[in-house]
Amino acid sequence: MSEAASAREALDLLLSIYDTYGCADGAGLFITDQQESWYIENCSGTQYVAIKLNDDLLFLEPNMAIIGSVDLDDTENVVASPKLIETAKAAGTFTGDEAENVINFRASYAGRLDSADKRLVEGLNYLNSAYSYDAEKLVADNSRFTISNLDASGAIVPLYTNISADRTLSVDDILNYYKLSTIAKSGNQEIEIFQIFKDRPMEYATVGWVAVGDLACNVFVPYYPMLIDAMYEGYQAGTPVVRFTTEKPTEGLFYPYAKRSYNWETGEVTTTDGYRILPEGWEKSYYWSFEILNDYVRYFVKEDGSPMVSDADKTYIKAKSLTLCSRNLSGLCLDEHPAGLQKRKSARDQERRFHGQSRAENRAGAHLLRTGKRNAHPRGRDLHALAEGRFSQSKVGCHAVCGRCFRRLLL
Repeated sequence: MSEAASAREALDLLLSIYDTYGCADGAGLFITDQQESWYIENCSGTQYVAIKLNDDLLFLEPNMAIIGSVDLDDTENVVASPKLIETAKAAGTFTGDEAENVINFRASYAGRLDSADKRLVEGLNYLNSAYSYDAEKLVADNSRFTISNLDASGAIVPLYTNISADRTLSVDDILNYYKLSTIAKSGNQEIEIFQIFKDRPMEYATVGWVAVGDLACNVFVPYYPMLIDAMYEGYQAGTPVVRFTTEKPTEGLFYPYAKRSYNWETGEVTTTDGYRILPEGWEKSYYWSFEILNDYVRYFVKEDGSPMVSDADKTYIKAKSLTLCSRNLSGLCLDEHPAGLQKRKSARDQERRFHGQSRAENRAGAHLLRTGKRNAHPRGRDLHALAEGRFSQSKVGCHAVCGRCFRRLLL
């Protein structure tokens, strides 16, 4: 899709693939250029809804369907599979008004309708403290968080949600969102925020902000994705499969780990305590380097059970990270073209220093991993940030990003 000439062309290509081959799993996808942004949900392989997003639309998408009641006759802003209603009716799950060509996509197609993701609950309450939502309230009424194009009378209106912030959202609000207890996870491989300017030349109209691991101990680093002509070596490093064992290893680099398993039929989550053995060559990998550095700061303890990094040092790291991150984001966000182009080299240099420092720290701290321990804590690999479209072709101003990985906070 990155080779498409526009977001709409990329959308048409994706939907043609869905129509012809289907989708192996449920998926949410953002496709964006300087003119428009589309969000697509596919929960059943070949049945989908795509909506064109408004610039002022505010919503959260924590790995769950969020498209609610939509009138499919709004063809300028909604594109749906031809048999969307027919398939749901055949399955006995249709919710909507067939005569009016209206469907509640989430209610008709999404699974686990009897629960609400904890990230959704905490995220909504973060945006507006007056909500005081819990999972039960959101399950009872999905219009509290879903996207719709219908008003109370059933008339077609611009796409909206019933989510409203209790303050004017700022850069700090975006940063602090990623520090919420259910969002800030050490298993986060990469977090991406994309800022797209409509009035800049395509080559540097998009500013990407990337962070890894738990953002409470990290910073966002800026880059121009459309100007990238090579891939950082750390992204190219491949490693063997990570091994998990319930028996304490006698060699290699390892640490205590609680492995989570999810039963898709029952929704039950089970946890098995054991050890994670790092693969050979982990220190050459961008993702592994930051995951281990992050875990070292937050979870590793000495043989006597005391933390490897003191609480005072953790507080210091978090404070410094927030200060640096706020300064970086605010500085470049307010920068105007064409001077911004001159900042590309310094941004790249900063990123290289960032990576270089992490590699040096990893080499210095690797011996601690051989005998270090970490408090066992259940955590899955919540990949909410591996942005598929980061390395879009420079000749095209179109970005495709996996919705399951990209938390988009539209301001």
